Amino acid sequence: KKEKQKESPPKDSIPGPSPEAVALLEGKTVGVIQSFAPTKKYGFIKIADWTRNLYFKSEDLHESVGDLFSLENKKVKFHIQKWYSGNVEVCQAKNIEVLPVPVGGTGQPSGVPTVPAVPAV
Repeated sequence: KKEKQKESPPKDSIPGPSPEAVALLEGKTVGVIQSFAPTKKYGFIKIADWTRNLYFKSEDLHESVGDLFSLENKKVKFHIQKWYSGNVEVCQAKNIEVLPVPVGGTGQPSGVPTVPAVPAV
């Protein structure tokens, strides 16, 4: 009886660098959009180790962002720009891009469109 030990996982299951890792390599910070008010043209990004959320303006969103009304809870990568208002250090997010959702990372079976369930009336 031969038992073959698999030494390495199949090629296609080896995850590449996560979008977050890529963003960090690009010198960008990663966070999640906590809130955004398209009408007021500003919002806040939550960053893991920060106690306060990071402020951003809609003009700092990359043109690839698309629908401003569905931005909340999206993972984004961005540069942090620091400037001083008087003697107060202010941090603002610039060049904000939405991170791609990693393929297969959503828990959805591949090839099945994610359609919200609509109850039959």
